[in-house]
Amino acid sequence: MALRLSYGDRYRFWHDLVAGYHDRLFIQTDERPPLGERVPVTVSLDQVAVPVVFRALVSGHRRGSRRFPDGVWVRIDERELTKLRRFLGLGAPRGSYQPARHSVRAHLALPVRFVDPEAEEETETRNVSETGIFVATPLPLQTGQSVVVDLKTSPEAESWTRVTAEVAWASKKARSAGLRFIDPSPLMRAELNEAIVHALEGRLDRKSKHLQPILVADDDPVVLDLVKQALEKHGYEVHTASDGEEAFALIRELHPPLVLMDILMPEMDGTEICRAIRGDAELTDILVIFISALEAEALHVVAEESGATDYLPKPLHFTELVDMMGTYLRRDE
Repeated sequence: MALRLSYGDRYRFWHDLVAGYHDRLFIQTDERPPLGERVPVTVSLDQVAVPVVFRALVSGHRRGSRRFPDGVWVRIDERELTKLRRFLGLGAPRGSYQPARHSVRAHLALPVRFVDPEAEEETETRNVSETGIFVATPLPLQTGQSVVVDLKTSPEAESWTRVTAEVAWASKKARSAGLRFIDPSPLMRAELNEAIVHALEGRLDRKSKHLQPILVADDDPVVLDLVKQALEKHGYEVHTASDGEEAFALIRELHPPLVLMDILMPEMDGTEICRAIRGDAELTDILVIFISALEAEALHVVAEESGATDYLPKPLHFTELVDMMGTYLRRDE
């Protein structure tokens, strides 16, 4: 596998690498290395005779569309960044960088009960990885809170496994939360991994994506209702969300083949959601179409940087919308 970049100016390369989102370095390629894999990247610079090679972690995928090319996003850890600084003759680093989350996730319902804080009723997961779970919760959890839960690590498991976790995010409106395990045992991780593999193998047999739900997210109830009506007339099963937090919870729960969403929404905006989708092994193939009142040039830039599949400006022309969705979903069947 050969991922390559070419720059005329070392400062432009460094700007793209670090400014704003150092972990969002996009590389155009037909290759599709797995999320979480460390791959070599060769960079050619006009002022430097010898190309530099560094290793990067694959943190996102984007399939090509009529507007944007195939490619991957990569993250570079602090050691590799330090090496690149020395090679480019740039200054000392400012602080450290966070590693990527790249655990494979599967849509899987496993029994869960909250021990601390305690909840009377049992609940269940909606998505599972070796490092955490997305879970329905009756409790008003807060981001950063430490919790203790009992979890059955497979649908067939008879016994409970106890684990401490941190609340990575929580949605009171959607009654759900993401929990990140703290020091899970190797046995627990192995059992979860086996359940995830079985769940993903089952999904490969369900290829009729046109029968799966479409999600529409917009904080304008008029737009939301009009789009829902227009798509339902053409036979789509439509689910709706009025803010970003609710939208992301539904994306994790439903795994829709296509998401149609506004960019500027409360709680969590469309660009944050799109970046999260592209960096999640279980969600990365979801088609994302932005709808926005941003002017055309800005909308194109935002969509490209976020990893969207395509975009449509507001006010919407519903014929164009239906044609676009039909084109991408037919390609995906």
